[in-house]
Amino acid sequence: MLLLMRSKKHVRVAAIKTTDHALTNHKTGSERFVDALGLKSAFSAFMGKGKKKNPSKGESADVAAEEEERAVSVVASLFANLDSDGDAPRYGRLCAKFVEDDFAKCDRLCELWSSYVGKVARVDAKLARDTRDGGVLEGADEDELYVERLGGGLYTLELLGSIIGSAYATKHEGIRARLLLQLEQNSDEVWDGNEDAALRLLRPVRKVLETHAENIGDVDGEETQMRRRMRVVKLIVALGGGRDEAREDE
Repeated sequence: MLLLMRSKKHVRVAAIKTTDHALTNHKTGSERFVDALGLKSAFSAFMGKGKKKNPSKGESADVAAEEEERAVSVVASLFANLDSDGDAPRYGRLCAKFVEDDFAKCDRLCELWSSYVGKVARVDAKLARDTRDGGVLEGADEDELYVERLGGGLYTLELLGSIIGSAYATKHEGIRARLLLQLEQNSDEVWDGNEDAALRLLRPVRKVLETHAENIGDVDGEETQMRRRMRVVKLIVALGGGRDEAREDE
């Protein structure tokens, strides 16, 4: 599977999709993936390497978008599934990827964040039109609109937010500085001159994660729901926000 992920052929996307499914909410699978030296393949896809510069006529932008989104999902799953407490060599290897090559993965992460912020903004604008009187979504409830937003890029934006939160939570000075630098370059947040710069730049990420935490379902049981929600809340805390119960649990 790792060899297929490194391929430049059509099987590459199928391999990334299969890997994504295998790692989602799967701790053991994620550990084996790292042990099998899968990080190189995962981050090659994450960085957009191996894509054809001139795709054939039959290849659409949808294929490239799926590859990108699946790669983001794989990295987010690794952060979510690998043990980060105490002596955690696998997690350490994952975090080290954001330091190597002069923080190139941090740059790519923020590039993708900015891209998907734009996608979601366009979807929100369309939904605002469609929910007006006479619109095709007139009368749609919040859950229906949330599903529309997920399909329009919010799902991947939430994953990117979790990766930013996880990387920032390492407290690595270089990672934090690079993320803030890149977020600053793409920020449209209004600064009143008094607010801490990091809090201001990370506010959009916190907002996305707050929405995500509020919408985590209980399809796998309430215990699993609370565990996943608490992980997201802890990321929000690491980014400068959060709730008292999360602070007390740290």
